[in-house]
Amino acid sequence: MDLILHIGTPKTGTTSIQGLLAKNRALLADRGVLVPKCFERRAMHEIAMAFRAPGWPNNEFAQGLGWGREEDRAPWQAAFRDRLSDELARSGAKTVIISSEFLVSRFMVAEEPAALAAWLRPRFDRITVLVYLRDPVRTFVSRMSTGLKVGDVVAMPAPGPVASARAWRAACINSLQGDAMRGDLAGDGPIYHWLDYGTVLEMWSDAFGRDAVVPVAFHRDHLEGGDAVTDFLARAGLDADGLTRHADRNATLSVEAAAVLMALNRAFPAFEEAQDPDAAAAP
Repeated sequence: MDLILHIGTPKTGTTSIQGLLAKNRALLADRGVLVPKCFERRAMHEIAMAFRAPGWPNNEFAQGLGWGREEDRAPWQAAFRDRLSDELARSGAKTVIISSEFLVSRFMVAEEPAALAAWLRPRFDRITVLVYLRDPVRTFVSRMSTGLKVGDVVAMPAPGPVASARAWRAACINSLQGDAMRGDLAGDGPIYHWLDYGTVLEMWSDAFGRDAVVPVAFHRDHLEGGDAVTDFLARAGLDADGLTRHADRNATLSVEAAAVLMALNRAFPAFEEAQDPDAAAAP
C-alpha cells in the first residue's frame, strides 16, 4: 500500500485539493484510493495534531478536538492513531491520501515529522511527501487577502514612487517576519516559521528520506495544467475523469476588491476591544 502525504505549504491551493478529495471520497474508494473517514474535517489536520510534540500551547483547533489541557493530549493522540490504524488495516486500498498543511505550519521541531515517519513506515510500502513552495511575497498577498475577508485591517507595504521591486519584496518579507516575531495570537508559536523552506525540506528529508520528498514550485509555469489541483492529481497518479472539482472559495482578491474591503473594515471594525461595562457607564 502506498501513501501520498500532502503537507502544504499554506496558501498553495490546499483548500481546493482537500475539497476535491472530500467530494470524491466514494468514487476514489471504488478506484482503490482511500481518503480516510476518521478525519472529521475536509482538511485532515488531525494527522498533525496526533503527532505534535508535548509542550506547545493548545490553540482553538486542539480544544475543538477535546484536549484543551496538556494532560488530555496523549489520550487523544493515542485514540486517534488507533482509529486511523484500524481504518488503514481494513481498507484494502492500493493508495492512501492524507492532506494537511498543519503538518508544516504546526510542526515546529524535527522530532515531530520523525515520529510521524516512524509510525507510518511499517504500514506502507512506499511513502511520497508532496510539498508545494510559494514565493514569500505571493504568500503575503494571499495572507492579506484572507485577512481582509474576515475583517482584518492588514498593512500592505507601499512601493512608493522610487522604491525598487527588490525593496518592496524585502518590505513584504519583513512584514511576515514581524508577524512571526509577534507569534500566533492563539498561542501556537511563530506563524510563518515554515517560510524557511530550507529547514522544512531538511526536517522532512531527514524523517522520510530525501528521495521520498517531492518539492514543487507553486507557480503556473511549473504546475501541470497551470493549476494546483490538476498538478496534484497528476503527481498522485489519479485519473481526473469523473471527479467533481471543489469550488475555489479562497481565491486571492483583486487589487480593487482588496482596497474596497480595506476601507470597509476600517469603517466598520469587525474586531473591537471589549469595553469595561463599569467604565462605559461612568459619566
